[in-house]
Amino acid sequence: KNKKQKTKKTFSLLKSKVGKKKENRFPNADLARFRNQTTYGSRMRNKKIQVNLKFYKNTGKTRPDNVLVSTIHKEWFGNYESLEYLHGYIQWLFPIHEKGMNWESQPLQLQERIKLMNDMNAMNRLVASYRLMLDFFGFELVDEGTGEICVVNPKQIDNLNTHGHNFLRICRILKCLGLFKMFNLQTGFFVGLLRTIIIDKTLDNAKSSCVWYWSNAILHDADRIELHQIIMENSNLANMVKGKAGKSNQKITQFSASTTTTMSEGDVTTRKPQLLAAISSSTPEDDASEQKQETMDNQQGRGGKRTSTHSHEEGENEPKKPPEGDVDVDAKYNQ
Repeated sequence: KNKKQKTKKTFSLLKSKVGKKKENRFPNADLARFRNQTTYGSRMRNKKIQVNLKFYKNTGKTRPDNVLVSTIHKEWFGNYESLEYLHGYIQWLFPIHEKGMNWESQPLQLQERIKLMNDMNAMNRLVASYRLMLDFFGFELVDEGTGEICVVNPKQIDNLNTHGHNFLRICRILKCLGLFKMFNLQTGFFVGLLRTIIIDKTLDNAKSSCVWYWSNAILHDADRIELHQIIMENSNLANMVKGKAGKSNQKITQFSASTTTTMSEGDVTTRKPQLLAAISSSTPEDDASEQKQETMDNQQGRGGKRTSTHSHEEGENEPKKPPEGDVDVDAKYNQ
């Protein structure tokens, strides 16, 4: 009898663990917790931990690589091999209130975040780290004010498309930008990625990450809802949502509406709609259908030349120079 009871108890324990594992893998649950900024990281109050603060003040080094942030910015910019195959730097460059796969790093503490946000030099270094990773992914920051990015290195876009561990890095970067209230950079980064998927069609392998993870990391409610709408209006991405939800209208609605971000009034900024309009006004299903529509318009005398809001040229690939200031290197798996 005792043996049967023990077996039953063990089975129940295993079953509960499996259930928790499945729940943790569901993107909306993890990112809904992240978007609730009143509770996310509320337990990270260890005042003895200062490693992230020291790192971005350029007085502490990464572990295990033992590198200053200024050294990373100067010597790792354009060093794609190191950025690809070293996996201990990303948690240092983009600290969040979560443990990463580098066990020698530490989750960001609340007092560290406050001090870093009040340090202009530290924030400039964080933007330099973002520029470093953008270049590695094949992008360039066009306008820091709006957050607009463009493709400058198609070869690195292809590398991003074929090295899926970078998708986890992107999720961490998006979280970090939002955590430090760089909402324009956060939304601009996602818009650039989404544009590369929908319009350029050179990042097909990232569709699932884009739909279920990256989009739900956007903290600005209006941006996230509009971006979800753009995703639902694109048949390829919308089919992924319907398929994942088992064609359940309730779950599709849940995806579109998402969970409202809990933020203070001072955090909510007035967004500039140009970046979102660049995608929503130019989401052809394929080039052939767009050309066919243009031909029909011309034949019927209803339209002139169609213009595209997609401004950057994919073929541009000029030699890169490191941005002024610092640039970073860190690790691999970062969600």
